[in-house]
Amino acid sequence: MSKTPTPPIKVRLYGFLNITRRTYYYMLAVTGGLLAAGLGYWALSPKVEFIPPDAPFGTKLILWVWMYLPWLVLIGVLVSSIEVWLVLRKFSSEEAKRRNDG
Repeated sequence: MSKTPTPPIKVRLYGFLNITRRTYYYMLAVTGGLLAAGLGYWALSPKVEFIPPDAPFGTKLILWVWMYLPWLVLIGVLVSSIEVWLVLRKFSSEEAKRRNDG
């Protein structure tokens, strides 16, 4: 007696994406690669020592973000790790629900 394969578990993410665990891992890998590439570019580029006081506001903002980019990325990674934990917990609860239902 052969069992039919069960479809992969899908979780609704951000209110409009139905994704599988594998797709979520792909999204994390692409995000990590983009972050690593951006930080690599930042590390190899000339450093901004100070922000000129007579620069326009937009230039000051861009230079400030460029100066503090690694710290901003670290904050983003910490916040994203909470999101990853919540999403993987949701996948686990859906799998447990499927196992209990039979």
